[in-house]
Amino acid sequence: MRYVLFSLSAFVLYAIFYFSYINGLDELGRNSVASGKLPGTDAPLRTVYTGVEAIDHVLTLLTTFFYPSLDGQSPTLLLHSISFSGTFGAAWTLVVLESWRKGNVGTIAA
Repeated sequence: MRYVLFSLSAFVLYAIFYFSYINGLDELGRNSVASGKLPGTDAPLRTVYTGVEAIDHVLTLLTTFFYPSLDGQSPTLLLHSISFSGTFGAAWTLVVLESWRKGNVGTIAA
């Protein structure tokens, strides 16, 4: 079982970072941030959220990644985002319910 978890951890690095690098998603995101504009618009891209540069960089990349799915220019992408938010909401409900469980009192889960 230990090797399975290690293998899955290694696969996560490939699936998230390397795959986005080889298919161009990483470069596309970085170019979007470098342009200083929100994708598909001339609106300025906000780059300071918390004042901590590392966190702001991640939030800026996430903004450029998720903005096209929420701006409404592509109805199919917007519908997919609504479906995703429903799935995320269900998972978040499970996390909240688990944090309320008496067995988690005084732990990091609470």
